[in-house]
Amino acid sequence: MFRLAAFHYRPATLTRLYHSTSSLRMPGPFVPADWKIIETSPSGLERTFTNAKTGQSTWYTPEGMTAAEILAIPGARKYWSTTADVEAYIAKMAAEKAKYGGEDIDSSA
Repeated sequence: MFRLAAFHYRPATLTRLYHSTSSLRMPGPFVPADWKIIETSPSGLERTFTNAKTGQSTWYTPEGMTAAEILAIPGARKYWSTTADVEAYIAKMAAEKAKYGGEDIDSSA
């Protein structure tokens, strides 16, 4: 005997719709797991923030990243224990950026 294939057919648009509903929440610009903090001095006082997916690197805290997002970066608790500590670091780095003209790492080199 033969089978009717029409009963087993699932249109591709429905498949895409079904799978896309599981990811309705679009990720924001900062996914903490994509970021890494690298110590650039033996003392660990100087740090570089790098994003493995985008290739972005900065000596300063990434623009627009909140203290909670920075604290969620894997390994960040080695440097800060509270969001208040991170906010103080963000303020310090903003002052340094203003003082030195905002020069940053050239990731294209």
